[in-house]
Order: sequence, then C-alpha cells, then structure tokens
Amino acid sequence: MAGPKGKKQQKRGVDFKKIKRKIGKKLPPAKNATNTEIKSKAIILPEQSVASEKAGLAVNKRGLTLKELLQQTSHYSSKVRKEALLGIKDLFEKYPEELRLHKYAVIEKLRERIGDDR
Repeated sequence: MAGPKGKKQQKRGVDFKKIKRKIGKKLPPAKNATNTEIKSKAIILPEQSVASEKAGLAVNKRGLTLKELLQQTSHYSSKVRKEALLGIKDLFEKYPEELRLHKYAVIEKLRERIGDDR
C-alpha cells in the first residue's frame, strides 16, 4: 500500500531547488536587490560669491555692511538689534566717512531705536 503514495510524490517534482554554495565564496546579490548608489555633481555658479559682492565696501569686524546693519536694527530679536547697534558703532569707528555719507539713513533708523527698552 505504500507504493502508490511514493509514486505521486516523485511525479510532482520540486518547486524550489536549494543551491549548494561553496565555502568561502560570497553570495551573489539578490535578483530583486535595489541599487542604492548615489551619483552627484557640484553646481558651480561663477561670480555669485558674497565675498566678492562686499569687495570695496566698508564692513565692520563681523563682515557686515552698513545696509545690513541698518536692516538688523528692525529685527524682532532684541539681541540682534543690540548687536546691530554695536556693529554700527564699530563701523563708524573704522570708517568715519561712512557716517557723513549716510547720516540721514542712520539717524532715521536710530531714531526708531531711541525708545527701545528691550
């Protein structure tokens, strides 16, 4: 009685055949493996350096121009406003002619800061 049962199993075949691997050989990558290699290139834009923009302009010790410092005097943070005022002071100590050239803009911005108690 065991005979017919064994014949059916032999006819059916094997769905998945186990591949014997050699010892010490690396496994090949899976057929469904994702390639995670990333290739990138740098974008180089000529003549768009911030340093080249400020060449020839009067800057304070932090490298900020008078225009940038005047914008920072209206900043919401009191710390930034304070640093901007100190930067303006430093700029005028180094370049006193800047005060004469831009006196109206400076007075207008400083007028707003006189009553600033923060």
